[in-house]
Amino acid sequence: MRRPLIWMFFIYLLGILGGQYCLTASSTVLFLFFSFSIIIYLYNKFQWNGILLFPLFLMLGCIRIEQSLCPTDSVLESLIRNDGSDHRIQIVGTIERIDSFKEEQVTCIIKTKEMNYMDQRFIKPIKMKAYIKSSEKIEYGDLIYAEGEILVFEPRRNPGGWNEALYMKTRGIEYKFFGNILGTQPYKRNVLSILFNVKDQWIKIYDTLLPPKQSAILKTMILGDKNGLDQEQKLMYQQAGISHILAISGLHISIIAVLLWWIFNSLKISNSISTFSILSILWIYCILTGLSVSTVRAVLMITVVLLGKIFRRTHDIYTSITLAAFIILIQQPLFLWDAGFQLSFGAVLGLIFLGPVFNKIFWLPKFIREALSPTMAAGLATLPIVSYHFYYVSVIGFILNLLIVPLAAFVVWFGFLGGILGFFWISGAKFAVGIVYYILCFYEWISKLFIQLPFANLITGVPSIWEIAGYYIVLSILVFYCSYKRIYNFDYRLLYCIPILCILLWITVLAAPKSFELTVLDVGQGDAIAIHTKNNKHFLIDGGEKDAQRVLIPYLHYKGVTSLDAIFLTHPDKDHLFGLLGLLEHIKVKKIFVSVEDDGRDEIYHQFITKAKYLEIPCYLLKQGDTIAFEDTIINCLYPKSNETEIGEEDWNKRSMVLRVMNKDVSFLLTGDIEEEQENNIVNFYKPIQIDFLKAPHHGSKTSSTEEFLNWCRPKNVLISCGKNNRYGHPHEEVLDRYISHGISVSTTAESGAIIIKSNGIDYKINTMIEENRGNVYDTVKRATQKKYFSVCLLILWGGAVFKKALFRRNTEKINPFRTSDDESDSF
Repeated sequence: MRRPLIWMFFIYLLGILGGQYCLTASSTVLFLFFSFSIIIYLYNKFQWNGILLFPLFLMLGCIRIEQSLCPTDSVLESLIRNDGSDHRIQIVGTIERIDSFKEEQVTCIIKTKEMNYMDQRFIKPIKMKAYIKSSEKIEYGDLIYAEGEILVFEPRRNPGGWNEALYMKTRGIEYKFFGNILGTQPYKRNVLSILFNVKDQWIKIYDTLLPPKQSAILKTMILGDKNGLDQEQKLMYQQAGISHILAISGLHISIIAVLLWWIFNSLKISNSISTFSILSILWIYCILTGLSVSTVRAVLMITVVLLGKIFRRTHDIYTSITLAAFIILIQQPLFLWDAGFQLSFGAVLGLIFLGPVFNKIFWLPKFIREALSPTMAAGLATLPIVSYHFYYVSVIGFILNLLIVPLAAFVVWFGFLGGILGFFWISGAKFAVGIVYYILCFYEWISKLFIQLPFANLITGVPSIWEIAGYYIVLSILVFYCSYKRIYNFDYRLLYCIPILCILLWITVLAAPKSFELTVLDVGQGDAIAIHTKNNKHFLIDGGEKDAQRVLIPYLHYKGVTSLDAIFLTHPDKDHLFGLLGLLEHIKVKKIFVSVEDDGRDEIYHQFITKAKYLEIPCYLLKQGDTIAFEDTIINCLYPKSNETEIGEEDWNKRSMVLRVMNKDVSFLLTGDIEEEQENNIVNFYKPIQIDFLKAPHHGSKTSSTEEFLNWCRPKNVLISCGKNNRYGHPHEEVLDRYISHGISVSTTAESGAIIIKSNGIDYKINTMIEENRGNVYDTVKRATQKKYFSVCLLILWGGAVFKKALFRRNTEKINPFRTSDDESDSF
């Protein structure tokens, strides 16, 4: 069997996926049957006894993923999640990392030694992301005593949102802590503390020598410190398709390794000493910059290459990249779902497989091929990954990287040189860093220039797994043909399969059945509802109180929406309006419908209307009786009346827009913030109706959802948009009891995150972003234990079968009296 490590890794990967997605006994049995069938097939094919160990790697994958998902202390986890009151916690722990120190606010990582919570003492070491107030400077390794509030990280609450819980869990951080330091005990200095103090001084050198913008970028590129990088800079590099140079990856590590090799060769130091010195420096640098996935992967691969030279072993790129992935995923299996892991290894695989393909375009001059090859190979290999995680594709990135990447070597070389010289020769550091300054200014200028080009970035939305699979199948055919056409004498007409597959994939995407979808977004204490019709019409009803960059824009990009057919603003309260302000700058809007005119008294509402007029977006006053039809979707305005008397800003709820949305037989009643008086006006004006979904008026407050109103509209389901643990007490207990007494199913964004309803016009399906698929804490621990016992039983059976086979073979060889050697047969 060639490259057995790759097969072992494949089986381990299979175990991780099985442990993550097999949540029932039947799915687990089916998974194990499938996995063992693969192992038996491999054994029969290769007849290599090492394959008998493969079940160990399968079970190791299952167990490691369950261990990664389980909390360190299940009792503490259960207390924190089930206790709704604000209980304080006292912790004793050591500082493992300091992220920032601003205005007596320290952001750091703490590893606890002891915790006291709800009169219980917990001594298991747990990592926390801490936001603590301290007037005294604290350093790495200090022992601190602190008191404050402990919270769990939030899972993804909206489509397209950030999964904070998964991100932190992947990095071994389980809770966040807000509090005050009661006391500190300086830690005895060791190698790590000295190393991090050197990093702090290095950061100060860059801050002294460069303006804030350029200093933030250089600190990110050289030291992995992203605290000074603002959102505008991140967005610019992302849109330009060059954000990869901000992450310390194979590009940076290879540049540093080449520079170090050149220095040691110039000093005529022996190869063995040079190799171990370079590896030591690289691993120290890896620790210094925070052990990111891309850095660890690059250093591991270079380690394999350099050690191979020392021990005179042939280097195999496929085995080295597999070994790097194996080590990372054994340490933390959750990295398999991490964007950084996927992009890092995807780029390397692209260079390995697609790079040679571009080098075979012989009608291009050699220097152009060599320049295009790495950029195109890495870009095409990671394109679906970027689209899946960030919902866009940078077209200009392929061109910009041809200019940016070669200059990155100078940024890294002179950035390092300037940082080192800054410790003892500030004038020399100024000269070195000055070169970096002009290169970074060029980066900013050319990025802004290219971003302005039409179609610089394409919003793709999140691709499906089948679309990603089809993309990689097309690439695989291209690579297979170019790599083996001479060996297998392939007909060039095989390449016709590529455009045919692309067309079929495109037709599949276009022809895929679409459905009506209404999503109640989780915007905290506010309202924001998105509607997508079967015929690609997109509406937004209110925008919540959060900035558009936090919820609305990521959601719309996730859906691949770049243009809204209409925005409906039910009323100008801030918790319905504020998110729409930033949205107008990034998303094209065709129409805006409002319920009240702008008289200039409310500043935010006036800004919104003024910005809409500046962007030439027509605004319409919607009133009772108006109807808007979009093919299979009809929107009726039931309120407010056109002759409503003038009201003040504090009473805008009385002018709140009420919309009845109908998609064939499925209907929704979206009520804004109306209260009892407005409900009575609607009940008295219209005949009784029956609806499938009611958006609870005024976030489920006590002043709405009266008996008369519920009897009038007779909803089957109620959707409540409200903030988690909001200060208003929404939804009110009386209102919830009223819903339950009417037999109405209730869903709240506070508990479930975004609520998604999909309909074909006849039936509907309700999904929520936070689904307790894995059960509670104890269920997770119990399932992990069951899988361990199940795995042990299977391994015992497998081991018994292997032992029996080996014993049977040995006994047969001993007792067969008729067996003769070849020599004996010949002599006879």
